[in-house]
Amino acid sequence: MWNLAIKRGVTFTMLFLAIMGIGIVSLLRLSPELLPDIEMPVAGVIATYSGVGPEDIENLVTKPIEGAVATVTNVSELTSIVREGRSVTLIQFAWGTDMDIAAADIREKIDLVRRFLPEEAEKPMVIKFDPTMMPVMVMTLSGELPPWELRRIAEDEISPRLERIEGVASTTPMGGLKREIQVNLDRRRLEAYEVSVNAIIQALGAANLAYPGGSVSVGTRDYTVRTRGEFETVKQIENAVISYANGVPIRIGDIAEVKDAFEERLTDTRINGIPGVAIMVQKTSGAVTVDVSSRVKKELSRIKERLPSGVTTGTVMDQATYINKVVGNVVQVAILGIILAVLILFGFLVNFRSTAIIAVAIPVSIIGTFIVMDALGITLNMISMMGLALAIGMLVDSAIVVLENVFRHREEGMGMREAASFGTGEVAIPIIASIITTISVFLPIIFIPGMIGIMFRDLAITVSVSLLVSLFVALTLIPLLCSRFLRLRAEHKKRGWMDMLEGKIKLFFSRLDAGYEKWLNLCLNHKRIVVFGTVGLFFLSIFIVWPLRFVGTEFLPKMDQGMIMIKVELPPGTKLEATEQVVAEVEDILSEEVPEIKMIHSTIGGSGMEAMFGGGGRTHRATVQVKLVDLTERDRTQWEIEEAIRPKLSRVPGVEITFGGAEQYMMMMGMSEAPISIEIYGYDMAEAEVIAKQVKDIVAQVSGTRDIEISLEKSMPEFNVVVNRDKASTLGLPVALVADAVSSTIRGKVAIRFREGGDEFNVKVRLREEDRESFEDLVNIPIATPLGKQISLSSIAYAKPALGPVTIERKGQERLVTVTCDYVGRDLGGVAREIDGRLSELALPPDFSIQMGGEAKEQRESFKWFALALIGAVFLVYMIMASLFESLLDPFIIMFTFPLAIIGVIWLLFLTNTTFGVIAFAGLVLLAGIIVNNGIVMVHYISLIRRRDKLGVREAVVLGGRRRLRPVLMTALTTIFAMVPLAMGLGEGAEIRMPMARAVIGGLTVGTFLTLFLVPIIYESFEKLIGSRKKQE
Repeated sequence: MWNLAIKRGVTFTMLFLAIMGIGIVSLLRLSPELLPDIEMPVAGVIATYSGVGPEDIENLVTKPIEGAVATVTNVSELTSIVREGRSVTLIQFAWGTDMDIAAADIREKIDLVRRFLPEEAEKPMVIKFDPTMMPVMVMTLSGELPPWELRRIAEDEISPRLERIEGVASTTPMGGLKREIQVNLDRRRLEAYEVSVNAIIQALGAANLAYPGGSVSVGTRDYTVRTRGEFETVKQIENAVISYANGVPIRIGDIAEVKDAFEERLTDTRINGIPGVAIMVQKTSGAVTVDVSSRVKKELSRIKERLPSGVTTGTVMDQATYINKVVGNVVQVAILGIILAVLILFGFLVNFRSTAIIAVAIPVSIIGTFIVMDALGITLNMISMMGLALAIGMLVDSAIVVLENVFRHREEGMGMREAASFGTGEVAIPIIASIITTISVFLPIIFIPGMIGIMFRDLAITVSVSLLVSLFVALTLIPLLCSRFLRLRAEHKKRGWMDMLEGKIKLFFSRLDAGYEKWLNLCLNHKRIVVFGTVGLFFLSIFIVWPLRFVGTEFLPKMDQGMIMIKVELPPGTKLEATEQVVAEVEDILSEEVPEIKMIHSTIGGSGMEAMFGGGGRTHRATVQVKLVDLTERDRTQWEIEEAIRPKLSRVPGVEITFGGAEQYMMMMGMSEAPISIEIYGYDMAEAEVIAKQVKDIVAQVSGTRDIEISLEKSMPEFNVVVNRDKASTLGLPVALVADAVSSTIRGKVAIRFREGGDEFNVKVRLREEDRESFEDLVNIPIATPLGKQISLSSIAYAKPALGPVTIERKGQERLVTVTCDYVGRDLGGVAREIDGRLSELALPPDFSIQMGGEAKEQRESFKWFALALIGAVFLVYMIMASLFESLLDPFIIMFTFPLAIIGVIWLLFLTNTTFGVIAFAGLVLLAGIIVNNGIVMVHYISLIRRRDKLGVREAVVLGGRRRLRPVLMTALTTIFAMVPLAMGLGEGAEIRMPMARAVIGGLTVGTFLTLFLVPIIYESFEKLIGSRKKQE
């Protein structure tokens, strides 16, 4: 291959220019994203049974649905959340399941079980979970206008225009006030006129319609006939006739007050302390987040010009902004890594021409990788870009070995073409083996099940492809360039200061070579001291530093995304206005204590996501989102800010305040569980609550735990209406009819839709507020019998105050309560182990059990699989080297450096206070492939000169070590220094990049030292041992 490249220089030059051109075009086609494109193997079944409590829905709806969907193929886990009127069942499938087929199977099972569900329940809806369900933007609207006008502008002027944008699936306005026509019934008049609520609703429906009447022919034309009877004014609704009494019409206005008002507020939105409206923007599946965001911003700039004066827009959250920062930072880090790698090369070569020949491998390899990324549909996400940044230093390794060997032969008198051909051929096999060993370690990683294996797929592909391209460059372009441009110093003119610099560096390396030879001989003469000292340091690291937890463990690192989420909870039943007052107090504290605030967005009545999916309306809860200025504009991290304001917020009376919300990038991967989640399984909710409080107290005793919460919400005060079935049946009233009457009068029912000016508004019928305020009002609700007679609810039922469960959670078709917490100042693994130890002493009833969940569980599972991947990677590397050397012993000599290189990993993580998680574990697996590369070249060269030059073992070891010193140092230092920017933690997204870079740097630093000293020692020891045995035989 290299001989062909040397002979056909123009052809190969055109080939590489084509690669560069196609690669640049491919780069322009690649879209930036935060994470790889992932299909989540999760589907959901949402069932609605209005007005029914959680316990009844659990028995009548949730359990039948769970039993049906549990039989679907590849189901791995069922989780259900049951609230009043609604059941949501999430079905987790095995990774790799075709979700289109799975969703079809679920629908088939639901259709089979539908006849066993209550008739009044709506047909369950099946949805597939998609990360695009998460909003890509949340924009705000605030100003001097009243809340209803802000809502109107959001719904009528902004949302329709945004939804027309390419890539926007939907927009969801939240907050403000929505117009509603209210028909507030007077209970006494209802009784006096003997009119039922349902009769009023039916009368309104009959009086407000547009009905087709066919067509008529007039002459040569056909005319469509349509009866139009919609209400055109609110006054017409008030004058609508319900029935007649003694020939006199009974109108709506006779028994009710018709008001043009606003819907009852169950949620509200505040922007920087004043009422406002938030608009959540969702993208279509497959749309590019950055492109969608850019189009939305352009449209918003045009919309702003037409907004009333005093109305302002803002952005609470924009995924595209963070994506651009993360990807941009990786690009900056990669460029800095390239600069450092090239400087290291120049420091060794002191020759612009030689440095340029090697450095050309970097852009060609990276740009060539973009072609494969485009073909495979890989985006420019933080994982794939991290792979390219990690590979930068390794891209020149093969080129360094080739050029150094070619240059040595030039100095020995060979011509440029002969040296290029002979020198490349001499090292071709070991550098091919080196690349294959590095690539092979990724094979076990991509077979890790679950999200982690899929997430690292992009990294594995980008690193592997770039290394393969660099190998192709090293075996073709580098010898081609060497055969044309690699001249010796004497062949060109003097360079002034360059000569002086070159002289000093040559002197330095001459002394370094002599010093290395001296120390190598010293080590060879004192093998036992070196070996036992190194092994002793290894055991010190493994059995002292690690067990004493000087290096903590985690699952995935927390990322500073400049967003603090504060959850506010008051006693259940608290009205919206009271919760809003507490939120205002929290906002005031934040404004005073946090100068880094850019915007505060508060949602009262649940979270924004709950409201979007219909789960809001819990007026005793609120979330406060604090958007911070960019990381470069503040000195404190978001966690330092949280800890600083925590004591201030804890002083707010009568409220429970916690910090939380899953990491955005984890939510996008379907990992929205809390860092630590203790799952308590058991049916008796009262007993489960007692155990949960005991667990909460135990967790609170563990240092570093924060934001401890029990998922079992405090009971909501309620009145239970108990129907006397005998009395009701005597009057011909089924229980369902009684329940519907109670719901219609108290909650109200939308009778019709009122159209005006192109908009539609609800017309809601229910008792006026003063007739539904007390317990007496409840029991005196008028109920109409099938014969038209009016009776009071108390004649067929009684009501009693009670405390009902707000939410019931189920997992694996069992009830559970979870106790969740976060951690600060400690590592996840340490906190989870201590909690485990304390919980083991807790006595549980026989029908209860406790399991650890959340990120702690994910960490343990991932570590188990990564350990197997590491073992698999080591075996693969060994087998490749055994095939290369045709020896079982030489690979063992080289592999001896890997376990000892773990010393460097542990100590660098310890010194930099870096926790060991799946990212660092992946770095350890990658290290298994990198660490052997220099050993392969060294052992191969020592064996080569022993055979070729008939040298003794010691002479070959010392000579081979000295000749390989510079290329070993060059390849190691270029790889290390290229990763230094990654390890420094610069900019957004650095938390995800640092652990792997630091693990590789620490291991490679120690591994290089071991390659230079320990590998020659072990090689000589085994060769002498084998030689002595042969002599004895």
